Amino acid sequence: MTLQAIFFLTTTVAQIPTGYFADKVGRKTSILLRNFLVLIASFLYFIGNDFNAFALVEFCWGLSVSFFSGAEEALVYDSLKSVRMEKKYGKLYGEIAKISLYLEGNPSSFYATIISPKSMALFTARKRSIAKGLKTK
Repeated sequence: MTLQAIFFLTTTVAQIPTGYFADKVGRKTSILLRNFLVLIASFLYFIGNDFNAFALVEFCWGLSVSFFSGAEEALVYDSLKSVRMEKKYGKLYGEIAKISLYLEGNPSSFYATIISPKSMALFTARKRSIAKGLKTK
């Protein structure tokens, strides 16, 4: 419970600063930082063996969700707007989310049956981050 509290507190506190960062520095940079944080969290999840390590994992997960939250949707919208297709945003983004979750969920289920749970963290890192940070419209 304490670890999840670290995750949710980090996500909540970081939402505004990371959104500001995405608006000022760039959405792509925000998404790249999110991917880097997921990589760090996955690695720490794999090697961690005490509370402090897992607390740092949850902090990185929370920060990664904050960097991703809104930046992905805005990047898709801006891309559609640049080709004057922004009115199709809701439908297209919903399809992107559906395909992404399907493609990432099914391989993870397969890997879970043949790989140890600790190693599985490396395969499910992106899926978990997306599931917590993705908002479909």
